[in-house]
Amino acid sequence: PPRMVPPGMENKVMHANFRIGESLAKLDQPDEAALHFEKYLKILPEGPLAKDARKELEKLKTQQARSAGPDESTPAK
Repeated sequence: PPRMVPPGMENKVMHANFRIGESLAKLDQPDEAALHFEKYLKILPEGPLAKDARKELEKLKTQQARSAGPDESTPAK
């Protein structure tokens, strides 16, 4: 497959991808935000923002779990 990112531009493009993820998270679009953080980690798993990307993903997962609430199929006791 053709390269989507020109050689030597990975850091700049992935930095922008990380920032897009942050913006989407602030706009309450957690699924889309997570995709951008995951893409960053796929291309730059040890990149300068990798630790922050992992933190953001964990935060999104926690928020999604809270918003999902209790399982509707399980009756409350």
